[in-house]
Amino acid sequence: MSQAVSQYGSRERAARWVATPATSLHVQGAAADVDGSGTQDWISRHGPAFGLCLVYDNEPWHVELRPDAGAHRCPPTYADPSNDPRLAR
Repeated sequence: MSQAVSQYGSRERAARWVATPATSLHVQGAAADVDGSGTQDWISRHGPAFGLCLVYDNEPWHVELRPDAGAHRCPPTYADPSNDPRLAR
């Protein structure tokens, strides 16, 4: 978070873009960042069968575990984390 505060100028502005340990699904073990367009393309096509979903339009590398995705498909994406109601502070 300190790097984000330096980048965005305040803790409040940084919190719009960077999840805290209390809200981060990465910390909870339910999200990962993947590298490479081939990986992202594979997840777009095959991920839901394994419960893996791309979540943010502006973060094509951010993947979350959504166990019910296979049966119901992945939910619609959010434009960015600031539009994600799960991260509301």
